[in-house]
Order: sequence, then structure tokens, then C-alpha cells
Amino acid sequence: MTNDKSIDIFCQVIDNYGDAGVTYRLARILSTRGYTVTLFIDNFRVLKKLNPGIDDRCRCNNEMPSCPQKQEQLIANNLKIRFWMSDDAADKKDFYREFCYKPAGTVIEAFQCRLPDVIIRTFAATTIWINLDYLSAEEWVESCHELPSLQNNNISKFFFFPGFTNKTGGLNFEEIIYTKSKEEAISNVTRILHISQDLNKFFKVLIFTYENESLIHLIRAITNIKGKTMLFLPEGRSTEFLKNNSNFIKLMAESQNITAVSFKMLPQEQFNDVLKAMDLNVIRGEDSFAQANMTGVPFIWHIYRQDEGAHLIKLKAFTDLYTADCLPRLKETIEKAFTSLNDSEIKRDNEDSKQAKEALSIFCDFMIKYPEICALSAKWAEKLFNMGNLSTHLDSFIQKAQNNLKVNK
Repeated sequence: MTNDKSIDIFCQVIDNYGDAGVTYRLARILSTRGYTVTLFIDNFRVLKKLNPGIDDRCRCNNEMPSCPQKQEQLIANNLKIRFWMSDDAADKKDFYREFCYKPAGTVIEAFQCRLPDVIIRTFAATTIWINLDYLSAEEWVESCHELPSLQNNNISKFFFFPGFTNKTGGLNFEEIIYTKSKEEAISNVTRILHISQDLNKFFKVLIFTYENESLIHLIRAITNIKGKTMLFLPEGRSTEFLKNNSNFIKLMAESQNITAVSFKMLPQEQFNDVLKAMDLNVIRGEDSFAQANMTGVPFIWHIYRQDEGAHLIKLKAFTDLYTADCLPRLKETIEKAFTSLNDSEIKRDNEDSKQAKEALSIFCDFMIKYPEICALSAKWAEKLFNMGNLSTHLDSFIQKAQNNLKVNK
């Protein structure tokens, strides 16, 4: 038995740029490591935003395909995408009547996307079956990482956790986002977004979050401390929210220090340049969050909200790791800023309220300590880079699993 260098990755799109962004980036990276990769995904339209060359005239969002071959497309050498339906899709039975599938040597089931039995039944005893879970900084993921779980078909499914320590699978990033200089990224962004001003004269902030009233107070704090500010607003929920928010409209009208640049979603390589060119990234989603960690640029994470405050527990787990080597006052400043952006129970639409003033004070303190946070972010990115990325750890795990199969054959 020789090493099988083929991988199938299955993704069900729920949070557009999170699920699709993570799996598409991982597929691209693995395809450059000598693997032949097929990304099975149930929404081509989202991928088209990440790669304009993708033809989205296919079965997508319950639309019939214009022609069958559009359900599979070659994207690059060793990389193709293919349409599929998850186990909970309403019309999966009709779809799978004509669905032919032969599993790759390794099958990655991203984010517990529930593979249908018609796919699972094709697995062989030599199939390496991996459940790629969500990124988390919680301590328990270390004890679950790479653990096998015997399934009904007598094949083990291995749990694989991206993370921030050597006992996890690392972050899903391309090395160039760490190694590229900020100057080169600024030059690329100026060209890509057709910006005529000198970006070095502005404090540059990317805002790519969910709807959030606290953004107004954060922007106000940034301009109070840093002066001339350029906001980069990609299409999405936060940009729509800000454009229709009376407090933001008022702030833009009152301040001569704020310039806003709106733009459509960019391919991942170009979005990486935007992240790298910024002075502060305010981001959401697993994929954008992972890249922000690698830029060496300060960031604030707007985590996806969960019931009973579960997201705040995950946020605290991350800030504990991120600030582990900080002095207490800096640690407190960072934790308060992250928490303030994510405490969505607090209504801050009245700028004269006590809560609004408290939020503004927290963000001002964050910006006052900005030079210290820059140093922290640079060291953090270096640490994560030296750990190796998700594809490196997956490659090692797959080779180890294949060698174990040889021994036990």
C-alpha cells in the first residue's frame, strides 16, 4: 500500500465566510502540498465571492443546475470543487439518485456537516476519516485532539481541532500572510481598491463583524486617540448595519477625521493584503479571525453569539492565551475591549448613557495602550507561525495514520 495523496473535504455552508472560507483556504493550501483535493460544498455562490473565476450557475440554494457538468469544476492544479447535499437537506434523495462517489484516501468532514449514508457506505477500511472541528482556545480541545471514534461502519473517525497551542492542529493560514511586509500589503491594497490617498497618513481600520452598536464607540475612540482614520468596510452585515445606523451617520457628518472605503468581498489572497495593511482589524468568522492572528497587527474579535453566553466563555479562553505573558493592566485593557465589543446584551444606542460612556472609555484605554498591543500582536503571530499551520499538522497526521494502517494490515 502506497501513501494515498488524495483528499475530499466536505463543507455545509451555514456562516458564509466562516465555513466556506476555512474549507476553501484549507483545500487550496493542501493542493499545494502535493495532495489532489476535491472540495465538496453545497453553495457555489459563496465561493464565487472568494474566487470570481468560479461558475456559480449550478445547483445552489435549491436551484436546478443549468447543466450537469457545472456541478464539478477544476479550480487549479490538484484542486476542484464539487456540489453535494448534506444529510439534512430536504431533497437529498432526488439528488443522490444520480450521484456517483469514490472516496479519496482521506475524507475530511468539516464542522460535523453530517455525511449521508450513501457517501459513508463507500468508505474502505483504509479510508482516513477526519472530523475537522471549529477553532477554539478552550483547554478541553487539547485532550480531544486526534482522538478516534469508532463508527457504525467499523471505521474510526478522528477528531481534529485547530487551535493555538502545540497540542492542537494549529491555525489555518498561508505563510505569506506572516512573511509579507506591511509596506507591500499597503501598496497592493492601494492598487486593488483604487485608493488615491496616501494610506500611510491614516490610521487604517478594517471592520468586518456582525451587527454591533459598540462599533460606534470604538470608531469614536480610535479617532479621539489616533486622529485621521480610514475605515475599510467590506460588503457584509457590519457594513450594512453602519450605513443604516443614525449614530454612525451622525459621526461621519460631524467628524472630519474619518474616511470610509466600501468594497465588495475580495478573493482570499487580496483580503489577506487588506488584513496585513491595517493598523487594527475588527473581525468576525473563523477564517478572518485566524488570518488576523497571523498578521502581527492588533485586532479585536467579534465572536459569533451563542445561547447562555457560551461565546463569552470561548472569548475568555482566547484572551487568556493571547494575554498570558502580559502585565496585569494590559491584560485587563485587552480583555475589557474584547468583552465590550461582544457583550450584545448592553444597549448603547444612547451616546449619553452611562453604558455608552463606559464603552467609549474602555476603547479609548485600548487605543492609548496601542503601542504595547502592537508588540504583543507581533510576538503572538511569531509564536503561532513557529507552531506550523493546520495543513502541516494534517499532513503529518495523515501520514502517521497511513503508516499505522500499513503496520496493522
